[in-house]
Amino acid sequence: MSAHAEAHHGPPIANQSSRINSSVLGMLLFIAADIKLLGAFFTA
Repeated sequence: MSAHAEAHHGPPIANQSSRINSSVLGMLLFIAADIKLLGAFFTA
């Protein structure tokens, strides 16, 4: 085996197929879930 294959550990690098940054997408998904949860609490 080559030295590069032995040195690499963990999952492969994820493909950047979307135009939005992954941290921004995670933040937006968290805010949307928070709005849904708090909206359900306040309307109940």
